[in-house]
Amino acid sequence: MTDEIQLKEEIIKIQIFKKRDNNEDNSSAYFIAEYLVYLFADKVIFTNENQRKIMLNQFPIDVKNLVLNKSEVRMHPTLPNKYYQITESNLKLDDNYINIAYFGKDYYSKRHFESLFYAVGALNHKFKYRINVYLYLSEEKLLDRLLPSDNFIIKKPLDYLEFLNVTTKYDVLIVNDINTNDNFELNPYLPSKLSDYLGSGSDIWALYEDRSVLSEFNLKYKSNINDYDACLTQLVKILDDYGFKDENYSINQNYLNNRLTFSMNCTKMNIIPNVI
Repeated sequence: MTDEIQLKEEIIKIQIFKKRDNNEDNSSAYFIAEYLVYLFADKVIFTNENQRKIMLNQFPIDVKNLVLNKSEVRMHPTLPNKYYQITESNLKLDDNYINIAYFGKDYYSKRHFESLFYAVGALNHKFKYRINVYLYLSEEKLLDRLLPSDNFIIKKPLDYLEFLNVTTKYDVLIVNDINTNDNFELNPYLPSKLSDYLGSGSDIWALYEDRSVLSEFNLKYKSNINDYDACLTQLVKILDDYGFKDENYSINQNYLNNRLTFSMNCTKMNIIPNVI
C-alpha cells in the first residue's frame, strides 16, 4: 500500500468517525494532533507500557496494530553525572538530621501527601525530631494549613540544573504517583522525576499506586500512596536505617480520625480539594 492510498483511507476514517460521533472533544485539535502522529511518525515513543496500552485502547479509531509496529517503550532519560554538577547550589543541610525532599510544583487532590502527613503526625518516636521533610512546592500558604508538624519545611521550586544538583545533597527523595483509580484501568503515568532522582545517588522513597509502573521499580523505600500504615512503617525503617532506632516507638491511633475530620473541614471551607 502506497503512502498516498493509506492517507486517503485514513482521511475517510476520520470523516466516517465524525459523522458517526459528532462529539466536540473527539473532533478537536487534540484528537487530530494525536492521530496525525500515529499516522505519520516514523517512531512513536511511550514512557511506559501502561501508557501505550491506555492510549491505544481508548483512542476512538483503531490504530493499535499500526502504532504497535512502530512504537517502543522508553522511560525519561537519566542524565550523566556531569549535569548534576553544572550549577552548584548554596543549599546547606544539617547532617545531624535525616533530610528528605520532594520536588514538584503544585499540590492537588490527585497528587497529595496525606499518607506522609499521617505517618509523621501519628508517629510517637524519640527521634522523630531528627526528620526534616522539605517540600519544593509553590502553594506555601495552602500547605501551611495542612502540615501536621514542624518536621516539614516548604521551599520554592528550583530551576532545573539547580534542582539536579540539590537532589545529590538530600538523604531521601520522594516520588509519588498520581491517583488514577477513578479514571483509568491502569495508571498510565510514570513520574519524570524518577529518572532525575535515579542519577542523584540519593535513596528514593516511592509513594505508588497499585499496579502502577512506579510500583514495579526496585527502590529502597516503597509504600502504597493510599496505605497510611505502610507509609508509617517506611518512615520508621528510614529512621532505623539512618541510626535513629527507638524500640519503644508507638502510634497515635486517634490521629487518623482527627486528620480525616480536619481534611474534610478544610474541604468544606474550600481551603483544599478533597484528598481523602
